[in-house]
Amino acid sequence: MFSGYNSLANYEMKSRSKHPKLEALFNALQQDEPVSVLKSLLHETSECFFDYDLQLRELDELRKAYVTLETLLDTTKEAVFSFKPGGDFDRMNSAGAKLIKLENLPVETITAEDTLPALLSLLAKPDQFLLELDRIASDNTAILRGFTPFKDGREFEYYSLPKLRHGEYLGRVWCLRDITEIRRKDALIEHQAYHDNLTDLPNRTLMLASLEHAISLAKRQNKRVAVLFIDLDDFKKINDAAGHKQGDNFLIAVANRIKSCVRESDTFGRIGGDEFLIVVEDLYDTSGADETYRRILDNFKQPLNVGKYSYYVSCSIGISQYPQDNMDPAGLVRQADMAMYEAKRKGKNTYCYYHPKMEKQALNRLEIENALRHGLNTSQLFLEYQPEVDLRNNRMVGVEALLRWQLPDGTKKSPEEFIPIAEKSALIGVLTKFVLSEVCISIRSWRGTPLQGIPISVNLSGKDLQSPTFSAEVIAILNNYNVPGDQLIFEITESIFLEGISNISQVVNDLRTYGIRFAIDDFGTGYSSFRYLQLIEIDFIKIDKSFIRHVDSNPQQAAIAKSIIDIGVNLEVSLIAEGIETETELDFIKSTKCYIVQGNLIAPPKTPADILKMNFLDKLN
Repeated sequence: MFSGYNSLANYEMKSRSKHPKLEALFNALQQDEPVSVLKSLLHETSECFFDYDLQLRELDELRKAYVTLETLLDTTKEAVFSFKPGGDFDRMNSAGAKLIKLENLPVETITAEDTLPALLSLLAKPDQFLLELDRIASDNTAILRGFTPFKDGREFEYYSLPKLRHGEYLGRVWCLRDITEIRRKDALIEHQAYHDNLTDLPNRTLMLASLEHAISLAKRQNKRVAVLFIDLDDFKKINDAAGHKQGDNFLIAVANRIKSCVRESDTFGRIGGDEFLIVVEDLYDTSGADETYRRILDNFKQPLNVGKYSYYVSCSIGISQYPQDNMDPAGLVRQADMAMYEAKRKGKNTYCYYHPKMEKQALNRLEIENALRHGLNTSQLFLEYQPEVDLRNNRMVGVEALLRWQLPDGTKKSPEEFIPIAEKSALIGVLTKFVLSEVCISIRSWRGTPLQGIPISVNLSGKDLQSPTFSAEVIAILNNYNVPGDQLIFEITESIFLEGISNISQVVNDLRTYGIRFAIDDFGTGYSSFRYLQLIEIDFIKIDKSFIRHVDSNPQQAAIAKSIIDIGVNLEVSLIAEGIETETELDFIKSTKCYIVQGNLIAPPKTPADILKMNFLDKLN
């Protein structure tokens, strides 16, 4: 009956010393004490057996938790090593064993003498890692974290924590993580942040940082730095004609060509679109910058081969210098940009050094732009109309809308002064819509008067025709004022053809379906491509006044004017001679096949109220 109790002899529990009553029960069993004594002792020790059962369950849970933890550690890609106090090896996960190539050895046979040499043999800089281990020798509670390169090119991050329990040091855990791919991605992101995606050249951010470094070096060495701002001339023409993919290939070829002109000691980058920047360092005078821009301009005289196509392209270069122009990197770039625009105004395909007067001009343009915005909102802008007269019957056949701007103090701003500034900002579209609205108001107000049916010509900017919403905006304005399209004539200049013929042709065709007609303004002063005249249907050609001047004293001038008129006649379009100021000019036009004239001699521009007062039923004298 005590066989059950006798089986406890196999237990020989380690906890007997912790439970004296269990010790007494074992002694009574061995001495064959009476049953009454055994029952009494058994009753007294029942709680000990309950405690033992609880310990067994807790031990089983602990074993399960250990297995879970070991499995979790084996599933991570990070190498984990555990060491006992004194540095003896404890255990490692499968990633750790694989890292140091000890995965085939039984864990119980591995020692610290195996693990540390195996790890050090993999490191590119083992001495640095050993220095970290020296820190542990002086402070076993130190937390270590750092990075170490491997001989095979990989990079690992290490992290080490002490194992502490109630302040007692129980050893140390090491964790090593392969961060090679993370480093590669970080390096790629950093590279992309500072380099142009298309050409892989330094971008604006990196160029400004390079310029700042160059200035700092020049300041210490008492030298100069030059900034060359390069902008391609008429790149949009190539981009529109060949497509954006070919345009990108073209920019890459341009970048390579410019790079071949730059010294190795200088920095070359692309700061956006077709704009490039060069920082020329180590200068005592302007000769280094002069040599660079000359090489570039000379190089661009040769055709640029992109795939199976060859292109002739030029560029405009603006130059600023440290320290005489500016001490600030951004300021130097801005001033080089100003100089580049001055080079374009000089005719492109050239260079220009920055001059302080350009700053004043830029400030003046900004003041005009701000004042123009204010003028639009305070009714400072208005229209005047100049008649166009048919010489065959001396009757008005149309008027041209001319935008005027009068400041509150009575000062008048010339369109030549503010229109170019508006074209360089978003204001030109606003101005065009303002003019169209005012024109529609006039057309509607002329109903029932002698002016009913007289078309009004409106000058368009190339920016207008480039806008993808322009056609829809024009039709919306016409519909809003209930004005038919045949009451409008849009005047465009030849330079618009450089903006991309396909886009312009589409816009022109769209608007012609609504009855709107088109005229080429200032004909003969711009691109004058007869191919474009074939691609776009034109109703009128307006001969620029520069060809009418001095026709009485300059036979060549008269010959050119007659040739332009002959072109119009052969193309079967109506001709209008602009800017007729003298009787001599008028007599010359009368001798040709140009029948419509416009100019101050015929009738100066008039306000809408004044033009209504004219007696248009009678012939104009």
